[in-house]
Amino acid sequence: SVITVVVNSEKLIEKTIQSVINQSYKDFEYIIIDGGSTDGTTEVIKEYSDHIAFWSSNQDLGISDAFNKGISKATGELIGIINAGDILLDDALISIYNAFTENNFDYLYGNSVLREINDIDLRVLKPLKVVGFPYGGMPFQPSTFYITRRVFESVGNYNINYKTAMDFEFFLRVLKMNFKSYYLDKNLTVYYRGGMS
Repeated sequence: SVITVVVNSEKLIEKTIQSVINQSYKDFEYIIIDGGSTDGTTEVIKEYSDHIAFWSSNQDLGISDAFNKGISKATGELIGIINAGDILLDDALISIYNAFTENNFDYLYGNSVLREINDIDLRVLKPLKVVGFPYGGMPFQPSTFYITRRVFESVGNYNINYKTAMDFEFFLRVLKMNFKSYYLDKNLTVYYRGGMS
């Protein structure tokens, strides 16, 4: 299951949708949770509704709440989130699927390309190799984080009390449970600078 959360991003959402629906791997569901956009975002989503398993547009309690709404609709064994404006690179899903079928893990993460708004690539974001705590933040780009349903069932969803850094807090709960991780050394997403945080 691939989830996109969005609000008032009519100029950004289309490239995200296209990057998901144009994947070579097709056996997945796409879920979009819109936070009650007042611009043209929902009109763009409607144009692609044939490729979307579920979408809704309602006011929510923030990003964490939107994440949780998407997760509640997901039926896949692996769940990933690609935010509006970011891009799922070609063949990302087939690479993730192959890794999932060939290895035993509870969650996967990979590399992301950091890109300026003017489409200039700055560098590849590879996971931090940090020993001990505290981390200074997420050790990998969250758009490359694919999590098995079992993890959510064990640790719960994203904490709606966090307006940002909810992914880091969630990851810390995952680490405490000693789940098996897998690093896929491949560029999976493009992460544009800017956004909420």
